Amino acid sequence: MPVDQSGHIRSALDEHKKLAMALFDNSYLNRYFWKDPSKQRARKTEKVKFDAQAWYVQGDHTLILSRLLERIHFLRCQLVHGASTHNGKLNRTAVQRCSTMLGHLLPAFLLVLIDHGYTEDWGALCYPPLAD
Repeated sequence: MPVDQSGHIRSALDEHKKLAMALFDNSYLNRYFWKDPSKQRARKTEKVKFDAQAWYVQGDHTLILSRLLERIHFLRCQLVHGASTHNGKLNRTAVQRCSTMLGHLLPAFLLVLIDHGYTEDWGALCYPPLAD
């Protein structure tokens, strides 16, 4: 991660590897599983956890972060678009784990922006402030 010169994100991912691996191990956070939800499909998604182990060994933190954020975003879509309900009982562990992981990553993201991001050109703002 070029902007993360101090390694804040890498450190967060390494420190919370067990939590990351639990998210990779959750079939319900995998888009592939939902194309045809079944026990057979769930077994095929187990490959991701072995891939994630390899990503950690290779030090591919960019890929780890990308795949983790995909899963967190997928849970967000389940919650926002109605596949999950407020106070439902089926996915509380996933919600808690994703929330905890974001709680670890957000400070790392902010440190990266504070330490190095101010010199980056982030492009035009999607929703720039407009005068009334």
